[in-house]
Amino acid sequence: MDEEKNFESVSFDEDDEEIDDIDFEDFGIFGNMRRSILQSYRPEYYEKMKSEGVLAEHLQSTQNEYAQKYDFIIRKQMEREGIPDIPENRGIRENIAMSMREILFDEMCPPEWIAEDFEE
Repeated sequence: MDEEKNFESVSFDEDDEEIDDIDFEDFGIFGNMRRSILQSYRPEYYEKMKSEGVLAEHLQSTQNEYAQKYDFIIRKQMEREGIPDIPENRGIRENIAMSMREILFDEMCPPEWIAEDFEE
């Protein structure tokens, strides 16, 4: 006879660490980029925001703000270069987009944050 396992009887100690979904949640390209930057260069700030319950709001706000900037800058750059935003120009748009992501990354991660890592 097969013995059934009763998972309802499993208990956890209060000291057991829970896996926090916020570490894996998808906030979009810029929200995820900001999370990675904070985890890498400002882990104490990341943990503080997480413990205060404001991290998800911060990451979503970052995503919204930078997505708007990103779209605006790409449109303006294409207009400036006289490139119509049509499917045939998708490759050109992607090249501009890659450059914009690098610029926005630099804005999100000030050089002094990176320099401080090398000073330690």
